[in-house]
Amino acid sequence: MTSANSFCKLLWEDVKRRAWAAALLVMIFFFALPVHLSLILENAENTRYYQYNNWEPLVLDGTISQAEYEARVLACKTEAVAGELQFGNGLTAFLMIAAAVVVGAASFSYLHNRRKTDFYHSIPVRREMLFGAAFAGGILLVAAAYLLNLCLAAAVAGSAGVGIGSLAGPMVRGYFLNLLYFGLNYAVVTAAMMLTGHTVVGILATGVLFFFMPCVMVVLESYCNTFFITATGSSWGSMRMIFDVGERYLSPVAAYVTAIGWESAGEGGAHIAEQIIALFAFFGSYLVLPPTLPPAAIGGGGAGHGLSQNHGAHPDSSGSGLRPGGRPVFLGPAEPAEMGAFRSGHGSGAEPLRDRDHLSL
Repeated sequence: MTSANSFCKLLWEDVKRRAWAAALLVMIFFFALPVHLSLILENAENTRYYQYNNWEPLVLDGTISQAEYEARVLACKTEAVAGELQFGNGLTAFLMIAAAVVVGAASFSYLHNRRKTDFYHSIPVRREMLFGAAFAGGILLVAAAYLLNLCLAAAVAGSAGVGIGSLAGPMVRGYFLNLLYFGLNYAVVTAAMMLTGHTVVGILATGVLFFFMPCVMVVLESYCNTFFITATGSSWGSMRMIFDVGERYLSPVAAYVTAIGWESAGEGGAHIAEQIIALFAFFGSYLVLPPTLPPAAIGGGGAGHGLSQNHGAHPDSSGSGLRPGGRPVFLGPAEPAEMGAFRSGHGSGAEPLRDRDHLSL
């Protein structure tokens, strides 16, 4: 049984393997959060807080005192910072969806390469554990990059004189909500990569899972409103109607947009429990069905789930089925003949793999 120590090592190795993704995420969030916030505050000052003062320039023209003017300036700055850092910011939502696609494709693209699949599945670790490390590693990368730059953005706001204490609650809430909806989109991208046999096809399948059902519901609703005389607009637009439910909840992107709408309407706390249940349902289903591709589908256009039956010990040169030292050699699905020969010591004078080489990622 794999211990928590082994899982942490697998997770750390997976994160190191995707160091490029971590650097990319940190850079993108740096420009989207602290840099963008500093530009927003500078623009607000240059326009005399026109956007945050009921569309009127805020000037000290003698009608208000200096103290009242400074209080209004601080309120405008606080509103500008809250609009950028709390849940509901459109740029942050777009980056979360884009990060889900990039990180999901990078995490599970090895499933579309025969050599990588043979290597990873030959490691004597349960495939559920390998998948869990890859899945958790993707979430950890985004969570760390987002948290780091959120703290930098808070420092920028503090340097502008905005009190962080009053914004700490909305910022923490926005952090976890954005990660929650990132997780939903990330799980769908993972499913698309598991169901296809090529990275490009997997990305296209992601677009289908993101937008197909909401588009179908929109088309059907418009047909009903156009051609069904008895279908009134108010009846099809109701929250309880099946078309409206499909438009809102049958896609993680639509659910994300719907949640942002709830936040704008002051209903941000509603329906979060359902999204958490959906996320754990996705994760649990992937633990039950390990992400394995039939070798014939690798590099093709599609694949399915299935456990290879070739999990036995590979015979060594003596036919004992064990490595030197009595340890069985675990093989993945349809291991190439040259790799099996390399493991067993046959062919071109190759030596059997050592334990540390076999366990290395």
